[in-house]
Amino acid sequence: APEDEGVAAAERLLQRGLRRVLVVTQADETAQRGLAAFREHMRERGGEIIGEVSMQADNPDIVPDLQRAVQSAGGLRPEALFLSLKAAEARLLASQVEPAGLAGVPRVATSLILSGANLRMDTELDGIEYPELPWLIGLRGGLPDPDTLGNTLPSAQGGGARLFAFGLDAWKLAGYLDKLVSDPGAQVRGATGELTRAPAWAVFSGGRPRAAPDGALYQDNGASPPDAGTP
Repeated sequence: APEDEGVAAAERLLQRGLRRVLVVTQADETAQRGLAAFREHMRERGGEIIGEVSMQADNPDIVPDLQRAVQSAGGLRPEALFLSLKAAEARLLASQVEPAGLAGVPRVATSLILSGANLRMDTELDGIEYPELPWLIGLRGGLPDPDTLGNTLPSAQGGGARLFAFGLDAWKLAGYLDKLVSDPGAQVRGATGELTRAPAWAVFSGGRPRAAPDGALYQDNGASPPDAGTP
């Protein structure tokens, strides 16, 4: 749910000591749901949202808005950007980060950033982290490879891969249900994540999602992230 992703994004930043956050969002119900949960969790945990900038279809130039948000917060750059945006808006924002003086600031998004994704154009999103199903970014946990499976099962290709991942986990949960009920701390590694609603994290690299390592967030310096190890 967007609310779960908003909380997960806030927690990912907080765990890395990134507490001063500038938010960029748009007028979309899913975007606003994720943002509301992010905002609440940040404030509960002592984080600070220094400003919120909304992208408007009739005003694609948000450099002045970004600069005003920073100035109104005392002129100090934010420690991170939280993007509750679709892909097209996120690509537009990416082209304006440097002119706004925010180059190198770590960026985290919700999976809404996959809405309208375009492999040819998504190199502009490199360095942005977002929650993703681990099965789709190579963290299989003993499950079959999604590309290999898709070659023999067309319904598991493309957008169907996400539904297939949920089906895999539903099947797996059936065998572990008693343990999960009896042990509140029990976890099952599934295609959609650790089945305690904790997502995996991906990062755009070369326009493609890949597993983000557990270390500090990448700064957008044009360097590709190192290969992630098995969690």
